[in-house]
Amino acid sequence: PVDVRRLSEIVQVAFGQRRKILRHTLGRWLTEHGYSGAFDVQRRAEEVPVAYTGSWVDIPKAKEAAIAQIDSGVDLILANGDNANVGAIDAAQGKDVWVIGWTRDQAHLAPGLVLTSNEQRVDNILTEAIAQIQAGTIEWKNHTVGFADKAQTFAPYADVVPQEVQDEVTKVIQALGDGQIGLAAGGHS
Repeated sequence: PVDVRRLSEIVQVAFGQRRKILRHTLGRWLTEHGYSGAFDVQRRAEEVPVAYTGSWVDIPKAKEAAIAQIDSGVDLILANGDNANVGAIDAAQGKDVWVIGWTRDQAHLAPGLVLTSNEQRVDNILTEAIAQIQAGTIEWKNHTVGFADKAQTFAPYADVVPQEVQDEVTKVIQALGDGQIGLAAGGHS
């Protein structure tokens, strides 16, 4: 099973593409809540390998990028490539590497290997927008949505993820949703 100490690596990879959040916003929240000894946020932000494929659907390219990350020593991949995630998940199989999926629950692609998935809940966004249109209260502008709006959720966790780790991740998500970890427009601190 995943060790509670792995939470630092989960946070490291989950926010790998948002290094500024790691260094400032998330780092400040972790320090305020007594986690500063467990996380070297600055170091982790600098060490997170990031690969961009330039495509949401290029499965072979995503697999190639994931293999390069695996070869560099990562043991957890946050696959943020929509359909291309199939390649990243395939690359991780048999390599003692975990995956967090994106866009929708991807656990069925590799049960037990995909720890969870960050789901983009467009259905919830549309339901809220339709309700506001019907009520005549919608504001016709760009809206920034996230966990607080149920526009982002996590899929069920794999059995290998201990409840203690799930609870800690839930605390961070709750802090994002409650505004304890504040993000400016565009998702950056």
